[in-house]
Amino acid sequence: MPIFPASANQIDSLEKLVGAYTLDPGRILQQSICHDLQRNWSVSVSWGYTVQIYPWLVSDNVLGIAFQTFETWNGKGNEPFTFNTRPVSPEPCDRPLVYFLDKLNNGDRVRDNYRTFTSYNRLVPESGGINCNRANFRSALALHSVIVTAPRMDPVEWRKAPRRQCCEIISPMDGADNILIQISSKRCNLLSSHQM
Repeated sequence: MPIFPASANQIDSLEKLVGAYTLDPGRILQQSICHDLQRNWSVSVSWGYTVQIYPWLVSDNVLGIAFQTFETWNGKGNEPFTFNTRPVSPEPCDRPLVYFLDKLNNGDRVRDNYRTFTSYNRLVPESGGINCNRANFRSALALHSVIVTAPRMDPVEWRKAPRRQCCEIISPMDGADNILIQISSKRCNLLSSHQM
Protein backbone atom coordinates (compact mmCIF):
# COMPACT_ATOMS: atom_id res chain seq x y z
CA MET A 1 0.00 0.00 0.00
CA PRO A 2 1.43 3.46 -0.90
CA ILE A 3 2.26 5.85 1.96
CA PHE A 4 0.31 8.56 0.08
CA PRO A 5 -3.21 7.16 -0.51
CA ALA A 6 -3.78 9.28 -3.66
CA SER A 7 -0.64 7.84 -5.30
CA ALA A 8 -1.04 5.10 -7.87
CA ASN A 9 1.64 2.91 -6.31
CA GLN A 10 4.54 2.78 -3.86
CA ILE A 11 7.03 4.20 -6.40
CA ASP A 12 4.85 7.31 -6.96
CA SER A 13 4.62 7.76 -3.18
CA LEU A 14 8.38 7.47 -2.79
CA GLU A 15 8.94 10.01 -5.59
CA LYS A 16 6.62 12.47 -3.83
CA LEU A 17 8.49 12.03 -0.54
CA VAL A 18 11.86 12.46 -2.29
CA GLY A 19 10.50 15.62 -3.95
CA ALA A 20 9.73 17.07 -0.52
CA TYR A 21 13.19 16.06 0.69
CA THR A 22 14.79 17.78 -2.30
CA LEU A 23 12.88 21.01 -1.57
CA ASP A 24 13.85 21.14 2.12
CA PRO A 25 16.05 18.26 3.36
CA GLY A 26 16.36 19.61 6.90
CA ARG A 27 12.61 19.91 7.45
CA ILE A 28 11.38 16.63 5.92
CA LEU A 29 9.07 14.76 8.34
CA GLN A 30 9.90 17.20 11.17
CA GLN A 31 6.96 17.79 13.49
CA SER A 32 5.46 21.19 14.19
CA ILE A 33 2.57 21.67 16.61
CA CYS A 34 0.04 24.47 16.92
CA HIS A 35 -3.17 25.06 18.84
CA ASP A 36 -6.15 27.17 17.84
CA LEU A 37 -7.72 28.22 21.14
CA GLN A 38 -10.67 29.94 19.42
CA ARG A 39 -11.78 26.73 17.72
CA ASN A 40 -10.29 24.41 20.37
CA TRP A 41 -8.18 22.60 17.77
CA SER A 42 -4.75 21.04 17.93
CA VAL A 43 -2.74 20.58 14.73
CA SER A 44 0.31 18.43 14.10
CA VAL A 45 2.32 18.97 10.89
CA SER A 46 4.75 16.30 9.74
CA TRP A 47 6.29 18.46 7.00
CA GLY A 48 6.32 16.84 3.58
CA TYR A 49 3.95 14.05 4.62
CA THR A 50 0.81 14.82 6.65
CA VAL A 51 -1.15 17.39 8.62
CA GLN A 52 -3.38 16.04 11.39
CA ILE A 53 -6.20 18.23 12.69
CA TYR A 54 -7.72 17.34 16.04
CA PRO A 55 -11.06 19.16 16.55
CA TRP A 56 -10.30 19.20 20.27
CA LEU A 57 -7.28 20.31 22.32
CA VAL A 58 -4.52 17.75 22.77
CA SER A 59 -1.39 18.28 24.85
CA ASP A 60 1.99 18.57 23.15
CA ASN A 61 3.17 15.54 25.13
CA VAL A 62 0.51 13.37 23.48
CA LEU A 63 0.96 14.89 20.00
CA GLY A 64 4.69 14.15 20.18
CA ILE A 65 4.01 10.39 20.32
CA ALA A 66 3.57 8.78 16.89
CA PHE A 67 0.53 6.70 16.01
CA GLN A 68 1.32 3.03 15.57
CA THR A 69 0.32 2.75 11.91
CA PHE A 70 2.90 0.06 11.19
CA GLU A 71 3.91 -3.40 12.31
CA THR A 72 7.20 -5.08 13.08
CA TRP A 73 8.89 -7.11 10.34
CA ASN A 74 7.56 -10.36 11.79
CA GLY A 75 3.98 -9.04 11.70
CA LYS A 76 3.44 -8.79 15.45
CA GLY A 77 2.38 -5.14 15.57
CA ASN A 78 2.19 -4.88 19.37
CA GLU A 79 5.80 -5.70 20.10
CA PRO A 80 7.95 -3.00 21.67
CA PHE A 81 9.66 -0.43 19.49
CA THR A 82 12.69 1.72 20.22
CA PHE A 83 10.35 4.71 20.53
CA ASN A 84 6.93 5.31 22.07
CA THR A 85 3.81 4.84 19.97
CA ARG A 86 0.11 5.23 20.62
CA PRO A 87 -2.70 3.13 19.14
CA VAL A 88 -5.06 4.38 16.44
CA SER A 89 -8.62 4.32 17.78
CA PRO A 90 -11.25 2.43 15.78
CA GLU A 91 -13.74 5.21 16.64
CA PRO A 92 -13.80 8.02 14.02
CA CYS A 93 -14.57 10.63 16.71
CA ASP A 94 -11.34 9.73 18.53
CA ARG A 95 -9.08 10.14 15.48
CA PRO A 96 -7.72 13.30 13.88
CA LEU A 97 -8.58 14.32 10.33
CA VAL A 98 -5.56 13.47 8.18
CA TYR A 99 -4.38 15.53 5.19
CA PHE A 100 -1.65 14.10 2.92
CA LEU A 101 0.92 16.04 0.90
CA ASP A 102 -0.42 17.00 -2.51
CA LYS A 103 1.81 19.76 -3.95
CA LEU A 104 5.00 21.57 -3.02
CA ASN A 105 6.62 24.76 -4.30
CA ASN A 106 9.59 26.98 -3.61
CA GLY A 107 8.41 30.45 -2.71
CA ASP A 108 9.93 33.90 -2.66
CA ARG A 109 13.34 34.69 -1.27
CA VAL A 110 13.15 36.19 2.22
CA ARG A 111 16.49 37.61 3.36
CA ASP A 112 19.00 34.78 2.78
CA ASN A 113 16.40 32.04 2.59
CA TYR A 114 13.43 30.80 0.59
CA ARG A 115 9.96 29.99 1.87
CA THR A 116 8.35 26.70 0.95
CA PHE A 117 4.66 26.25 0.19
CA THR A 118 3.12 22.82 0.60
CA SER A 119 -0.52 21.83 0.23
CA TYR A 120 -2.17 18.84 1.83
CA ASN A 121 -5.54 17.24 0.93
CA ARG A 122 -7.81 15.40 3.32
CA LEU A 123 -8.11 11.66 3.12
CA VAL A 124 -11.82 11.12 2.55
CA PRO A 125 -13.19 7.75 3.69
CA GLU A 126 -14.20 5.42 0.87
CA SER A 127 -17.93 5.03 0.24
CA GLY A 128 -19.41 3.47 3.32
CA GLY A 129 -16.68 5.05 5.46
CA ILE A 130 -17.85 6.73 8.63
CA ASN A 131 -17.13 10.31 9.64
CA CYS A 132 -17.73 11.70 13.09
CA ASN A 133 -21.01 13.61 13.49
CA ARG A 134 -20.06 15.49 16.67
CA ALA A 135 -20.49 19.28 16.65
CA ASN A 136 -16.76 19.93 17.15
CA PHE A 137 -16.00 18.04 13.91
CA ARG A 138 -18.35 19.99 11.63
CA SER A 139 -16.08 22.96 10.84
CA ALA A 140 -13.03 20.70 10.60
CA LEU A 141 -14.80 18.37 8.15
CA ALA A 142 -15.51 21.39 5.91
CA LEU A 143 -11.76 21.82 5.34
CA HIS A 144 -10.66 20.16 2.12
CA SER A 145 -7.05 21.31 2.13
CA VAL A 146 -4.32 22.78 4.31
CA ILE A 147 -1.56 25.07 3.02
CA VAL A 148 1.67 25.20 5.02
CA THR A 149 4.37 27.85 4.58
CA ALA A 150 7.79 27.61 6.18
CA PRO A 151 11.29 28.99 5.70
CA ARG A 152 13.74 26.42 4.39
CA MET A 153 15.29 24.73 7.40
CA ASP A 154 18.79 25.84 8.34
CA PRO A 155 20.77 22.65 9.15
CA VAL A 156 22.44 24.51 12.04
CA GLU A 157 19.01 24.94 13.68
CA TRP A 158 18.99 21.34 14.92
CA ARG A 159 22.30 21.87 16.73
CA LYS A 160 20.38 24.25 19.01
CA ALA A 161 18.44 21.19 20.26
CA PRO A 162 14.81 22.14 19.59
CA ARG A 163 12.38 19.25 20.00
CA ARG A 164 10.04 20.71 17.40
CA GLN A 165 9.11 23.94 15.73
CA CYS A 166 5.86 25.74 16.33
CA CYS A 167 3.23 26.78 13.88
CA GLU A 168 0.43 29.28 13.76
CA ILE A 169 -2.95 29.06 12.06
CA ILE A 170 -3.36 32.33 10.15
CA SER A 171 -6.51 31.71 8.14
CA PRO A 172 -10.15 32.74 8.24
CA MET A 173 -12.51 31.24 10.78
CA ASP A 174 -15.40 28.86 10.09
CA GLY A 175 -16.80 28.65 6.59
CA ALA A 176 -13.50 28.41 4.69
CA ASP A 177 -12.66 25.19 2.87
CA ASN A 178 -8.91 25.52 3.53
CA ILE A 179 -6.60 26.95 6.17
CA LEU A 180 -3.12 28.42 6.09
CA ILE A 181 -0.54 27.30 8.65
CA GLN A 182 2.77 29.10 9.03
CA ILE A 183 5.73 27.28 10.61
CA SER A 184 8.25 29.46 12.38
CA SER A 185 11.34 29.04 14.48
CA LYS A 186 9.93 31.25 17.23
CA ARG A 187 9.84 29.92 20.76
CA CYS A 188 6.85 27.65 21.33
CA ASN A 189 4.11 28.39 23.83
CA LEU A 190 3.62 24.82 24.91
CA LEU A 191 0.36 23.45 26.22
CA SER A 192 1.51 20.99 28.83
CA SER A 193 -0.47 17.92 29.74
CA HIS A 194 -1.61 19.36 33.07
CA GLN A 195 -3.28 22.30 31.29
CA MET A 196 -5.62 20.02 29.35
